[in-house]
Amino acid sequence: MLKNYKLRQEMFHRLETVDDYLTANDYIFLELPGQALVDHIVDYFTIPLTQVIYPAKSYAVAIIYAQLLKEYFGVPFFKSLDDPDLFMGTDKYYIPYSRAKHVYDQVLERINYEKFNRRFPQTRATISYFRKEFYINKNQYFSNN
Repeated sequence: MLKNYKLRQEMFHRLETVDDYLTANDYIFLELPGQALVDHIVDYFTIPLTQVIYPAKSYAVAIIYAQLLKEYFGVPFFKSLDDPDLFMGTDKYYIPYSRAKHVYDQVLERINYEKFNRRFPQTRATISYFRKEFYINKNQYFSNN
C-alpha cells in the first residue's frame, strides 16, 4: 500500500502536466571532482544562483525534498534521501544517499539542512514545485487540514 505522500506524488505524475523533465537547453552538466561537486551543492543553499548545474542541483533538491517530506509528512530525513524513487524517475542525475554517502555527508556537515535559506530563487522554486507535486497547496484532491 502506498504511503499518503507517495500516493500524492503518484497522482500528480499521472494527473497533472509534469513540467520538470530535463531538456538539453535547461541546464549545464559539469563533471566535477569530489570537492568541487560538494562546493556547488553547498552553493545551492548559500548563494542566489542564476544557472543550475547538474548533478549538483540533483543533490541539493534531494536534500530539500527529504527535509520537506519530514516537515509535511513525518518521513525520516535519511529514509527519503535514500529513496531511489524520490523523483519518480524524472531526474537522471539523482543518486540516493546510500550510493553517494560521502558526498551527502560532506554537504550536510556544511549546511543547516533543517533550516536552509528558503528565500533564494533556487530554493523557492524547489519548494514551490514540491508543494505542487505533493498537493500541499489548495487542491481538489486533498483537504490538507
